[in-house]
Amino acid sequence: MKRKICFFVILLIILCLFCSDIAFSNQYDFRKVNWGMSKEEVENSEWWTNPITNKSYKQKPKYDLGNEICYYVNIIEMVGNLTYEFVENKLISSRYNFIEEFEDEEQYIINFYKIKEYLVKKYGKPKIIDPGEKSSPEEVLKDVKFLENVIGKSEEQYPCFAYWHLPKTEIRLVLIYERGNFHLVVGYYSRELMDWAEKIKEEKILEKF
Repeated sequence: MKRKICFFVILLIILCLFCSDIAFSNQYDFRKVNWGMSKEEVENSEWWTNPITNKSYKQKPKYDLGNEICYYVNIIEMVGNLTYEFVENKLISSRYNFIEEFEDEEQYIINFYKIKEYLVKKYGKPKIIDPGEKSSPEEVLKDVKFLENVIGKSEEQYPCFAYWHLPKTEIRLVLIYERGNFHLVVGYYSRELMDWAEKIKEEKILEKF
């Protein structure tokens, strides 16, 4: 009797591990892709749905640079570019660049907070955060303009930022100010492949000297 009980316990443990492996394998590192995927696999993951017909279509890249492919995206009513980066045909990073321009510069800061709120809901509180981020958009903009007068327009500023460190992915939400313009970027980076990718890039640069 004891042997039968032990057998069923072991079988139950194996089934649980098997199910957990299946569940884990169905998770994605970013959108519907995993780090290390080939360019072709990533291209096959990008589809869009016609809101009128409800039919899905494979999305064509906005541009293809070989080591990068870019798509048009509209997320939470914010227009931007989605770029996938590859090294030796392995996906190493992705990023959203929000490209819409606003006359009211406070809107860039408001959008930063808006995106951060969604990221917090999905990934929890960021590990690293700008200590002055609790200021209002108006106060942040005043600080930006003040610092611009001190260091000049050509120097980059990072008035708002937040970083998440996940088991496989590092997420960097950054609001950049340079030469009188704001740039809002969300980057996703493979923690396993980034060091390897940097070495490959450096080797290719050194080959040219």
